[in-house]
Amino acid sequence: MRNSPRFLLLINPGSRKGEASAKAVREQFAQLGLLPSNAEDYPVAEFGDAIRKFASSVDRVVVGGGD
Repeated sequence: MRNSPRFLLLINPGSRKGEASAKAVREQFAQLGLLPSNAEDYPVAEFGDAIRKFASSVDRVVVGGGD
């Protein structure tokens, strides 16, 4: 099996379906064998801090909930 990309998952809990969909999004990634580097969710105001925190340990950032 190839190495999975390391990614930071950020979902806007204030978006229309963000908070309600966060668990389902994580489960869909897991079904594909993809686990985000972060176990916790971050409020939008802390997205920048989270990106800086994980910058050296992830290959990409996935952001959802931008309606």
